Amino acid sequence: MHRRQCFETDDEDSKAFAAKKPGFACFECGKVLGDKQSLKRHMERKHSEQRYKCSFCEKEFKAKTDAHEHQQICQSNPDKSDPLPCQYKGCQKVFPARKYLNKHMKAEHGWTGKK
Repeated sequence: MHRRQCFETDDEDSKAFAAKKPGFACFECGKVLGDKQSLKRHMERKHSEQRYKCSFCEKEFKAKTDAHEHQQICQSNPDKSDPLPCQYKGCQKVFPARKYLNKHMKAEHGWTGKK
């Protein structure tokens, strides 16, 4: 499905639902997002058939931003050596660079960076 179709649907129920909330609505599914960039990412991830490949490992992504972020990880650790495991009990995630480990710890475990 192409992005243009998200705006050109004739589904009146989706349009009515989207009109009830402030923000930017996807007319494909009716989801309302806070800004244009979020709507663009939503449409890429949920409604687009286009795929973006990592030039290092050939992994595919629906959103260009996801592929770019992944590619930075692959580039910083091309041979996947010295992975950094999350230290929280029960968490099995491993990261190729400290900045990704720190981002994960803040988002998933509420880590503040202070001891």
